Amino acid sequence: MKPLLAKSAILRILWGYLGESGLGSGFGGVGVHLIPVPSTILRVVHHMMDVIQRLVDKGNSVLVIEHNLDVIRCSDWIIDLGPDGGDKGGEIVVTGTPEEVAAHPTSHTGRYLKQVLEQHTPQALVA
Repeated sequence: MKPLLAKSAILRILWGYLGESGLGSGFGGVGVHLIPVPSTILRVVHHMMDVIQRLVDKGNSVLVIEHNLDVIRCSDWIIDLGPDGGDKGGEIVVTGTPEEVAAHPTSHTGRYLKQVLEQHTPQALVA
């Protein structure tokens, strides 16, 4: 199945939030924004996360459909769907903070997220 938006279109949408006079200038201010799987272009993950954080800092809610664990670990709240893909998925497995999802015993996302969180502890970042 082809994506609904080309990767370049996703980037244009994200960068559009920045606008001429700052973040969100062309989007009417505070709102809810849905960003579907933005990190398919891995080289822009850090910039994308900066844009998302700036949206949140301005009072916006941002829903991101994502598979990249580095993006997921930065989330305030996760809704983990599964337990698998396709016709074996679609159920809510767990909701919560990254740490709560990582601790869930049957979450596939949680199992891998736990490893990423362990690699990115404050102590690991200082060392």
